[in-house]
Amino acid sequence: MTRYSKITGTGSYLPPHRLSNADLVAELAAQGVETSDEWIVARTGIRARHFAAPEVCSSDLGLQAAQQALGFALGPAGRGVADNHRRRQPLAVELAIDGEGKDVQRDKDRRQ
Repeated sequence: MTRYSKITGTGSYLPPHRLSNADLVAELAAQGVETSDEWIVARTGIRARHFAAPEVCSSDLGLQAAQQALGFALGPAGRGVADNHRRRQPLAVELAIDGEGKDVQRDKDRRQ
């Protein structure tokens, strides 16, 4: 028997607190630091950044993205498993989600 996997839906989520370069430039100017949107974009390519609240974990963000992905892949009554990895520290987040986002089960962070 051949085993395979298939990607049937993808999801993403950004925290609601968005800070544009213009906002950042204004904050820095108030602290006496001179910069500009053009300078930031030329050196980093970043136009805006999103910040999660201190009490929000990366697994919470992964949950939101997984719910979106499962909604696309399986419809309103879907169930599935998702995996989330950080760049430098692998973090497995296993999710079981019913159609309304209830009965969510998450494993604790498993770092190697």
